[in-house]
Amino acid sequence: MSEAGSSDLHQNFQVMDNFTVIRGAHNFKMGYAYAHPDHFNIAAAGPQRGSYNFTGKYSGIAYADFVLGYPLTTSGPRRPSSTPGSASTGTLLLAGRLEVTRNLTLNYGVRYDLQFLQGQRYGQVSMFIPDKRVMAVFQEQFPKQTITRLVDVFGVKLAKDVGLPSDLFKYLSQDTNNWAPRLGSPTNSLLPPCSGAARASIITS
Repeated sequence: MSEAGSSDLHQNFQVMDNFTVIRGAHNFKMGYAYAHPDHFNIAAAGPQRGSYNFTGKYSGIAYADFVLGYPLTTSGPRRPSSTPGSASTGTLLLAGRLEVTRNLTLNYGVRYDLQFLQGQRYGQVSMFIPDKRVMAVFQEQFPKQTITRLVDVFGVKLAKDVGLPSDLFKYLSQDTNNWAPRLGSPTNSLLPPCSGAARASIITS
């Protein structure tokens, strides 16, 4: 007699702003977007309310053991576990559009993206470090629910105790050079007697 289950909670916070200026043949725009999603997975590990196992060991009939209150095994309830995850992203865009002639337009701009990597808020992030030959926990201290004897048996260490930063993403490093300039030039006419449109663009990242 036991039960288990899980649920997910997803929350997302976003901010976005755009600004555009038009001066004659010149169109300039800029914008910024920020998003911060939070995701929680809540797992109710069984037995959530405890469990009792009646096998008939004492009376020869399982139901009779149940009526007598003689279980073979019992276990207490287990608290649900929560696994959160979160990350923030920011984007900045500067772009312009200039009508050079009636048939030729020049588009230019630059985009910058940055993902703000964040550590696990409950101190449950760990990783095996090959050159140190240890399982490192990237937190200032072990979580409150840590079983000390198991930490000692398996040789689990705090990252700072083996010369590593307490922040996992400082150890992994983060790419902050995410610039993407772009240049394009569409034209709506070709050399006579041809007709149509031609486009050329350059985008780097």
